[in-house]
Amino acid sequence: MPYRSKTQERDYSGFVQPNISEIGAMVIKAPKGQKTPVLCTSEEDILREFGAPSSSYPDIFEAIAFCSVAPCYISAPYHSDALFGGMDVQISGVNGFGTGRNIDTFSFDAFPDVSHAFFATSPYTDNLVGKITYISGKKFKLDLYKSSSVGNELLNSYVYSLNIEKDAFGKSLYIMDVFDNNYYVIPKVNSNFTGTAYNLSGLTANFSGGTRGSEIDSADILAGWNNFRFANKYPVRIMMDTRGDSAVTVNNLIQTYQPYAQGICAIPMGNDATEAVAFRQGLGIDSDDIGFYTNWAKIKDNYNNSFAWISNIGSVGKKFAKMADIFDSGSPAGIDENGHGGQLSDWEVIEVEYDYTDSDFNSELELLDNAQINPIIKDINYGLMIYGDKTSQVTLSDTSYVGTSRVYKYIIKNIAEQVLRLQEFKNNDIPHRRTAKVKTEAILNPVRREGGITDFKVVCDASNNTEDVLDQRQFLLDVYVVAMANSQEVKLRFTRMPQGTIDINLSAVS
Repeated sequence: MPYRSKTQERDYSGFVQPNISEIGAMVIKAPKGQKTPVLCTSEEDILREFGAPSSSYPDIFEAIAFCSVAPCYISAPYHSDALFGGMDVQISGVNGFGTGRNIDTFSFDAFPDVSHAFFATSPYTDNLVGKITYISGKKFKLDLYKSSSVGNELLNSYVYSLNIEKDAFGKSLYIMDVFDNNYYVIPKVNSNFTGTAYNLSGLTANFSGGTRGSEIDSADILAGWNNFRFANKYPVRIMMDTRGDSAVTVNNLIQTYQPYAQGICAIPMGNDATEAVAFRQGLGIDSDDIGFYTNWAKIKDNYNNSFAWISNIGSVGKKFAKMADIFDSGSPAGIDENGHGGQLSDWEVIEVEYDYTDSDFNSELELLDNAQINPIIKDINYGLMIYGDKTSQVTLSDTSYVGTSRVYKYIIKNIAEQVLRLQEFKNNDIPHRRTAKVKTEAILNPVRREGGITDFKVVCDASNNTEDVLDQRQFLLDVYVVAMANSQEVKLRFTRMPQGTIDINLSAVS
C-alpha cells in the first residue's frame, strides 16, 4: 500500500467556522417538507416534517437511519408549480382554500373578505384541521389538529391577536410572534381588512389545496443542495447523496464551502459492477472528499406493511457518525468492533440487487475496489455490511481511505479553531509559539492514543517563524503526522509440515 507525503498549506486568516459535531446533510424527495434545511434529531422530527417513508419516498428511510445517532439538516425541494394549502378566516366563517396558492406571490387583493389566513408550512396533501374561536377585540384561539383515518389529533392550541399586544404575563400575542417558526402553519394578515364584529365560535375547516406539484428535477435538487453553501448557518460533517444524482455537487460544496465535511454518494439503482464503474468514471471525480457506495437493498417497510428499495446511504452515514468518539479515524467497513465498523442493521433486508461475495475477493469486488467504489454486501454470517473504505481519490495514498481522510480533517479543523484562531492579531513571540505548540500537541495526543495516527511532530519556533515570516505578519505552525495503516486484504498462510517434524524445527519457521 504506497503512501505519499502531502503537505497542506492553508491560510486560516479571517476564517469563521463554528464548533460542530457529527451533523449530517441530505436533500430528499418527500411528500411534504420545506426547501430550507430543517435540523432533525429524531424519527419523530422527520415524520412530522417530511411525512412517512414508502417505496415512493425511500429517502425518508435514509434520514431516519442517520438521525438515530446524529442530527441532520434536511432539505425537501418541491417544483415551482407546487401550491400551499390552508384555511381562510372571515367575519362569520372559516374555509379551506379549495384551490392551493403560491405562498410567495399570494395577495389578499383577490380575497378582500378574508381577515387572515393560515398556510401549511410546506406544500403537500393537506392533513391539518383548524378550529377558530373568537375571544374579543382582535383576539382569537386556534386549535390545530392533524386528521387521520382514525380521527383528529390535537397538535396544539394558540391564542393570538391581530393587534400588537401582550398577555397578562408580558408575552406577545401578536399573530406573527405567536407563529414565528411554527412547525405547522404560516399566518398571513389582510392589512386592509377593517371588520370587527366576528362571529366565530369554534368553527372548523379542513386545510385544503396543497400539492407538491410536478416531479422535482435536477434544478430543484441543486437548489436544495445550494443551501449548504452557507457553512456558518448549516455547518455539517457528513453530506449524503442518497439517490446518486448529486455527487459532483456534493464534492464541489465540500471543496468550496464545507472543507471539514465528507461526502457519501450512492451509485444509482440498476447498475451492476461494470455499469457502476462506468457511471463513477463518467463523473470525472478524483477527490478524497467523497466516496461512492453501490448495491441497493429491498427492505421491509413496516410503515406501510410493504417493501421498498433503498441505497442505505443513511445507514452508511450513521456508521460515519459513530466514529466521533475515536476522532473520525475508524474505517466504516467490515465487521463491527467496539461499536465501529460497517455492519448495517437499521432495516430488515429481504434481498440486495447483486450477490457480491467476499468469499474469495471475486473479480467484481476487485473491479469495484480498483474504481474506488465501496460495495454493500449481504454476508451469509454477518448480514448486510459495507465492504470497502475508499474515497474517490484515484491515486493511492493515505487519503485514499475514509478513516485517514476524516481524521486529518478532524485534526486540521480543531487546530484551526482552537489554536490558530486565538493567535490572530497576537504577538509572534516565544510565549505565543510555545502556547500554540502545546495546544496543538494536546489535540494530537488523544488521536495518537486511539490509533488515528502513529506519530506526529509540531514545529512552532524561530526555525519556521523566520524574520521574513515576521515581516509579512504571518504565524506558521507546522504539523507532521504519520497515518495509521489498516488491513483490507487478509490472507491465511497454511503450511503442512512433514510427519516427525520436531518443535525446534517449527520454531525456526519465520
